[in-house]
Amino acid sequence: MLPHFAESLHELRTVDWSQELYFGGCYSFPAPGAVTKVMPVLCQGLGNLYFVGEHCDPAFVGYMEGALASGLRVAETIAAKEPNLLPKPSSRVA
Repeated sequence: MLPHFAESLHELRTVDWSQELYFGGCYSFPAPGAVTKVMPVLCQGLGNLYFVGEHCDPAFVGYMEGALASGLRVAETIAAKEPNLLPKPSSRVA
């Protein structure tokens, strides 16, 4: 998939996030019943308050994919509600 990945890799690190001074933990995982109770609020938001992160995607709770999916979902929701918020793409080629 990424034929030049090995050549571009300069350093590989593993981090124990629970030992990092400013993090103090790692990903979240919902308690029993929390997905059905809390997840709808996390996915829908509250008015114009939206939630994104690895904890806001029921399919990938606790994973980077969940963070990316929730960010994309919220970006699409905001763009649909506020179509003039972002500039229109230019047809000019730089």
